[in-house]
Amino acid sequence: MMKLLFIEVLIFFLHSSAADFDLRTNSSVVGSLAGTVSLSCSLSPSQDALGMQVEWFYGESIGDVQVFSYNNGKGQGSKGYEFRAKMDQSQMTTGILSLVLSNLTSADSGNYWCKVIDGALEKYVKTELKVGHMGTRPEFQMDKYVSRIVTLTCVSNDWYPAPVVSWVVGEDGKPMASEKSENIANNKEHINVKETLSMRAENDLQVTCIMSNPVLGTKTQETLRITGDFPPDVSPWFIAFIVLFLIALAVAAWVAWKFWEKKKIIKEKKAQASEAEKEPLLEEFEREKKDAKAEYEKLKKELDQARVVNDSEWKRIQNHKNSTVTLLNSDDKSNTPFSGGHHYWEVEVGEKSWVAGLAKEGVEIRGGWDVLKKMSPGEGMWALAHKSNQIYCALIPTSTGPFPITPASDPKKLGCLLDWDEKQLSIYDVDRKHRLFTFDCDSDKPVYPFLRLNI
Repeated sequence: MMKLLFIEVLIFFLHSSAADFDLRTNSSVVGSLAGTVSLSCSLSPSQDALGMQVEWFYGESIGDVQVFSYNNGKGQGSKGYEFRAKMDQSQMTTGILSLVLSNLTSADSGNYWCKVIDGALEKYVKTELKVGHMGTRPEFQMDKYVSRIVTLTCVSNDWYPAPVVSWVVGEDGKPMASEKSENIANNKEHINVKETLSMRAENDLQVTCIMSNPVLGTKTQETLRITGDFPPDVSPWFIAFIVLFLIALAVAAWVAWKFWEKKKIIKEKKAQASEAEKEPLLEEFEREKKDAKAEYEKLKKELDQARVVNDSEWKRIQNHKNSTVTLLNSDDKSNTPFSGGHHYWEVEVGEKSWVAGLAKEGVEIRGGWDVLKKMSPGEGMWALAHKSNQIYCALIPTSTGPFPITPASDPKKLGCLLDWDEKQLSIYDVDRKHRLFTFDCDSDKPVYPFLRLNI
């Protein structure tokens, strides 16, 4: 009987020697992608926890996935968390058992459980980790303008999760909804966002694009103020231009056909007619020839006008000017690669022969004209060239050589605009503000601007 009583007293003594405690934490914690966050867990009342067993778990219920364990003075991260999870043992003497988690990914979002065992006591508490990332400040792009209806696109990159987008139009802050939303995941767990809105253009109209992160509770915005006098309707002019252009082409084709037909008839008549009859026919031939030349010059003038870049578009192009691109010497290749965004740079070519444009990373720009004229976008080169005897061409192969182009005059300075997202490279005559040529520029590698003179 005394022996049984002694055992009961010993058990009661051992049980009562472990001081009771509670665990405290935050209901939720917010962290940023690739960043570091501290998941709080502490004893209440505060006491030394070095002799306790501490475990951290991830999942809907405790015990799903072990993240970190501490026992007998030794702590270590579990598989997959070896270098990302840790506890500060120096704080455990005051009962602080927080888990520090670094290099956060989107997969780290969810519930985390802090479990503490001290003798017969076992307690646990749950906290939620929310992971997000703030994207770039929005940028505006004007997609089109028809009949005083302007279509704007608000672009921002590197979000997680996708932001909540809102538009505010006018001084009174009238809210409007996007007509089209496009979320594109990139290769860094981030999301690129494009939101489109159409509205009637008015002078001094203020438009604000607001993007908010639903996890971080932060937002960024950009405001565009539209100013200027707007024509009542643009589309009829555009339609008229297209109609006139087609008519000019038809007239040129008709004149060419009539010229060929007349020339054939004149040749037959000249063979049959006497010397007295030849003179009137020759005069008619010269008159037809003169008319055909006049029609050709008229068509060329209309085509030159079609190449002209208006002032607003030219100003937008100049806004993308890249001060880091410097090309001064022959055989010069920029050491600054492009792999995204908009970039504009200018090069001086003067009276020399030249090749200028973009080359894909790894493509050698060597050899003379006999080598360079065989290059093409398929070979990783997008470029225009000028050789002697007034030859201008785009390095695009045809059955007769590179594709010929006809500038209105000899360019002395070239402007190059790369739109990586639209996969286009446009080359301009800077002095005349003429667009010389536009390439489809789709590259799976970074590209380098280059210039070669005296080819």
